[in-house]
Amino acid sequence: MEGIKLYTTNSINAPKNASAGVYNSLSKGAYDVKQDSFTPTKEKCQNPIYIKFDSFLAKNAPKLFIDKYINIKTLEKALSENPEIVDIIKSKGIEPKIYLQNVTGKNQEHFLTTYDKAKELGKCLPDEELNILMQAALLHDIGKAFIPSEILNKNGKLTDREREIVDIHAKLGEAILKTTNLSPKVAHYVGLHHTPSTSPLKASISAHILSAADVYSALKEERPYKTKFSDEEVKNIMENDSKLNQGVVKSMFEETIPDNYDKQISIPA
Repeated sequence: MEGIKLYTTNSINAPKNASAGVYNSLSKGAYDVKQDSFTPTKEKCQNPIYIKFDSFLAKNAPKLFIDKYINIKTLEKALSENPEIVDIIKSKGIEPKIYLQNVTGKNQEHFLTTYDKAKELGKCLPDEELNILMQAALLHDIGKAFIPSEILNKNGKLTDREREIVDIHAKLGEAILKTTNLSPKVAHYVGLHHTPSTSPLKASISAHILSAADVYSALKEERPYKTKFSDEEVKNIMENDSKLNQGVVKSMFEETIPDNYDKQISIPA
């Protein structure tokens, strides 16, 4: 099978602000990654050492947890092992390239603020489920590593085609995380974080919390195509967003989140 081209920042054409790793420009630094079939192993996911270490990092050192999984080695490995990634990318007419700068540096602030809000909303969950939610929050946008930077950071409204390309990042994130030793539930929640709340696939309160935390964090941030919104604006936007679970949204804006609020929230059967 034909190899997949990756482009390194070692090229003389690399932009000055490019992250160490790869970027989206043709260069002499290109090299091939062999694409093989992907077979996930339950043994890796169930290894108690991996589970305990990842849980510890996610709870106590979230930035280190991000760095452990969002790096060129993890992305190259995923691209090599899971052909689903290439299928998803090529279905939108773009080439499988890694844009590491999309998920490193300042861009990781969004991962951390989403994590903070998800952790706050998930305090009612059992410890094991909360750990899975925190891990998913920290990695929820890892799929953006395969979205062209010029589309992702466009200073203006996206075309319909560009929006379709950006929207595949959730499924790409799920496909990437399937190749790691993380719980399959982490990958599953990442894949669902832009799925409407009415979907029967979204049968876990954690998936609804992650979606709400992601939207809240994004609205509170300044981005190339928008300014950051005030608290009142964020509340109004989220309360009128039919894709979000309104039970989670309501709890998010209460002065104190009830300890048992998860029992009062309706989720698809």
